[in-house]
Amino acid sequence: MSTSDIDYRNTAAKRYVSYLAELEQPNGAGILIACNALDVEEHEREIARRLADLGYVTLLRTITTSAK
Repeated sequence: MSTSDIDYRNTAAKRYVSYLAELEQPNGAGILIACNALDVEEHEREIARRLADLGYVTLLRTITTSAK
């Protein structure tokens, strides 16, 4: 399994955080999990990894911006 943190900003320079989890050979399906938090916590990361273990490419992203 591969995982990675994705940190990006929109055109207004507002920061968003995402976490991607996927198997080397995923099943072709994907899941987007949107959480209303400033950062991705370990609990949400574990959920993404569990779904990735089932073969889903899982992207967990925040929908609230951070001032960082």
